[in-house]
Amino acid sequence: MANNLDAFSPEYWSARTQRLLKKKLIAREIASMEEQATLRDGDMVHRPYYSDVVVNNYTKGVDVTVQDVSATDEYLVVNKSKEATVYIDEIDVKQNKYDAANKYIDRMTYALKKDIDWAFLQEVLNAEYTMDDGDMWGTAGNPVTVSVANVFKLFTLTEAKMNANDIEDTKPWFFVITPDVKANIQQTNLVNGFQQADAALRGTLKGMGYLGTWGNFNIFVSNNVAHSNLVTVSSLAAADTLTINGATITFAAAPAAAGECKPTAAALIGMINGVMGTAGDYVEFDAADRAKLLSVNAKAVANGSDVEIVTAGHVAYSQSGVTLGGEIAHCWAGQYGCSDMVIQKDVAVQKNKEPKKTGYNYLCWTLYGIKTFTEGAKRCIKVDVA
Repeated sequence: MANNLDAFSPEYWSARTQRLLKKKLIAREIASMEEQATLRDGDMVHRPYYSDVVVNNYTKGVDVTVQDVSATDEYLVVNKSKEATVYIDEIDVKQNKYDAANKYIDRMTYALKKDIDWAFLQEVLNAEYTMDDGDMWGTAGNPVTVSVANVFKLFTLTEAKMNANDIEDTKPWFFVITPDVKANIQQTNLVNGFQQADAALRGTLKGMGYLGTWGNFNIFVSNNVAHSNLVTVSSLAAADTLTINGATITFAAAPAAAGECKPTAAALIGMINGVMGTAGDYVEFDAADRAKLLSVNAKAVANGSDVEIVTAGHVAYSQSGVTLGGEIAHCWAGQYGCSDMVIQKDVAVQKNKEPKKTGYNYLCWTLYGIKTFTEGAKRCIKVDVA
């Protein structure tokens, strides 16, 4: 038989487009927004701090020693201006089944809010105190390997460290954790007799990442927790490769092709951050690889003679010839409001006519600033987790 009736079979389009994934965003839940009203205009707010005093013994008839005092200025700057823009042609508006403009406005709005969340959660790196394996009676300087057996110990010892450093409980305490740490909490709850894994975590804001309370902390889980990995610069050599979230860097003495970089700290930092320090340090990634780094907010900073790569959330690394220290998640415990944020312009949408085209540019943008003042740094702990 040679029948072919395919032309009689209709094809249909769904009533909706597919949904893109969205991470839970928590920055606004734990940030201090007290300077928001102050910075209705202007771009900077100053908040100085002053030196402390000590109490001395007084001996009758003997002159006291007058203590020196000083004040130091600190300030928050609204200097983060971000945008996302797409062009939609009016022919597409007329002929498309779906409303592309609304779809992309929704996604761009979310992407900008996620950018704020990324930037805020990386403030954990400014915490005055660090909790690591040494505080768990292990090896100082190493991250904690969390398990069902020690996760409650991690929380209680973190609380003990907050108490030991006089972090007040006049405001609630928060703990931002990774999904892996959450899984250990749930398993611990089951082991200890709860009928459901989340029976001790009955939050009312679960859509915002809030799980409820555990110990004396309000627990938030986020895929945007700051992660870092250390590159040993002395290990770098020509033809070595380092891949971060799918974007590959190839080290070369004389970079010539896209993605090639000199095997030096300055060149690697410049390449990841997209800022050329010295001409010829690197050749820019192709657009696809740069997008892979932007999608996890990757940045690089000097750490002694080595380079620390910081990302928003866990990313995959691979390497050839490069020595990596291993990825560390920087969970964050502290007092609500320990870091300040001012969103001077919340995410807004502009519809701008293209003068020589039928369509419009849909430009979403926001303007904000973030600062962990000295007083806030002393009220939080960076909890390093393997």
